[in-house]
Amino acid sequence: MKRITTMTLILLFLTSLANAQKDSFKFFAEVNKILNKHVYNNLIDYQAIKKNPQTLQIIVSELVQFDVQSLPNANAEKAFWINSYNILVIHSVVKYYPIKSPMDVKGFFDNHKHLVAGEKLTLNDIENIKLREKFQDPRIHFALVCAAKGCPPIINQAYIADKLEKQLDTRTSENLNNNNFIRVDTEAKKVYVSEIFKWYQEDFITDGMTVLQYINHYRTNKISENFSVDYYSYDWNLNEYKRTKTGHFIIESDNLQAYTPSILLLPGQFEVKQFNNLYTQTAFFNEDGDKVNLNERPTYFT
Repeated sequence: MKRITTMTLILLFLTSLANAQKDSFKFFAEVNKILNKHVYNNLIDYQAIKKNPQTLQIIVSELVQFDVQSLPNANAEKAFWINSYNILVIHSVVKYYPIKSPMDVKGFFDNHKHLVAGEKLTLNDIENIKLREKFQDPRIHFALVCAAKGCPPIINQAYIADKLEKQLDTRTSENLNNNNFIRVDTEAKKVYVSEIFKWYQEDFITDGMTVLQYINHYRTNKISENFSVDYYSYDWNLNEYKRTKTGHFIIESDNLQAYTPSILLLPGQFEVKQFNNLYTQTAFFNEDGDKVNLNERPTYFT
């Protein structure tokens, strides 16, 4: 009788473990799906999520009793907390949307608590305790996205265990080779970097390495170590993807160019210029705000 009871307990444990692992796989798949659908050009379509929030709400509800112990390894746990942070940031923005910045919501990062894996945690708790303190991996700063344009841009996929090392290396390398993120002034012998490197400096100067040496480790074009390091102001404007009324195009002021006449025009004169446009398209947004993948790359000329 005792032997049967023991076997039953083992079977129950294995069944419970299998169910927990199934739930964890479902979580990563759902995060991947919502990011793939609503992230475009590294910006988030909060308006579309606000209009149809059911998928996001399901993911957030699954976080409440998520079994972190069921995750197979440290990389899976790290990926879980990165995804949780990014999803809860999106959830918090959608909750108060429309807003122009996460800073418009008092306590957005350090006061509002979220129920995750049976714990009440702020976004800062997830970043500082669950990730920075436990894993001591500076690369997470290029994966966590705080809903601001000053953050490293968000990608349209979830972080997953078996690809995590490559994903983190790629995100770090792409950001540290981005001229908008790392701004080098050769003439002044100065490099301007994000305030992330000031706020979390201790993460980047381990083993006697300077911030500049950490940056150079991932850069193709190395920066002279004689250059001084300064910080540009963080852009807290919302990292929002904005659609036109038809829902098909993004309009970003940073991509607009001012028209300047070739010569100074006298009264009664005018100038005509012809602009040709060649572009390819792999996806578009329908009238419901849903992203439709074409599974091909048609080319258009205007």
